[in-house]
Amino acid sequence: MILVIGGIKGGAGKSTVAANLAVRRVADGGEVLLVDGEGATRFSEL
Repeated sequence: MILVIGGIKGGAGKSTVAANLAVRRVADGGEVLLVDGEGATRFSEL
């Protein structure tokens, strides 16, 4: 499964939503590769 979370407006919570979906997928036994194309957010800081 491939999910893309995107939008134009900054500060809308896209990275938070993506991180929470990734956590849920891993909790359900799935594998996740989380990539952020914008340099302002680092998933390791969430």
